[in-house]
Amino acid sequence: MSEHSFTPDVMLEHTESIASTAFARFNHAISVHDIETLYCFVEGHDWPYYHIRISAISGKSCEVIVSNGKKSVLAIYNLLNKIPEYNRYKKLFFVDRDYDDNSNIDKNVYVTPGYSVENFYGSIDCFKNIIKNIQNLVLTVILFI
Repeated sequence: MSEHSFTPDVMLEHTESIASTAFARFNHAISVHDIETLYCFVEGHDWPYYHIRISAISGKSCEVIVSNGKKSVLAIYNLLNKIPEYNRYKKLFFVDRDYDDNSNIDKNVYVTPGYSVENFYGSIDCFKNIIKNIQNLVLTVILFI
């Protein structure tokens, strides 16, 4: 038998330790931004993809909280939902689908439809838009020379 017992308190403590960095970043962010700010929790390097789109779509300031991985995003989501004082803040949570079983992830957490957010950049439509924009840029430069 293991020396560790997995009681609800031990599990909560573990969850809180995984989420501690994101929790600290969030608490700092809410101390310097107004109540209308959207707080977007992301895994890490994918934050530019979400930041640009969320700000453009919502028309609101978007503060990205880099959470250092999928487990951390899910842990901070669960932690903040247990603390009623944080309900007044607008929060969004984003994780990659990866090859995980995501059936237990709450519907309020966005899970990418592909393996990761980078799959959006590798789509045929994205590639067509890149080529089209490059062609328009070249044409524009030629016309103004």
